[in-house]
Amino acid sequence: MKAAKQGHARSQRNLGLLHCTGEGVPLDYIEAYKWMILAVANGDEDARKSKDHFRGQMTFDQIEKAQHRARKFLGQ
Repeated sequence: MKAAKQGHARSQRNLGLLHCTGEGVPLDYIEAYKWMILAVANGDEDARKSKDHFRGQMTFDQIEKAQHRARKFLGQ
């Protein structure tokens, strides 16, 4: 979590995957998608594939919430 919060792309992707399964963190697809957005923004191509996969399983409202969380995390 610490590395993800510091902008480490692989850690962000891994944290997103953990939120998708609920392993060690709360199961939260919106939070998972947020971390994938951030990992992609930091250059993780594997996260792009996971993000696209998640997107197909989420509602528009969930995606919008995840995007809002990612912007908030970045201070935008």
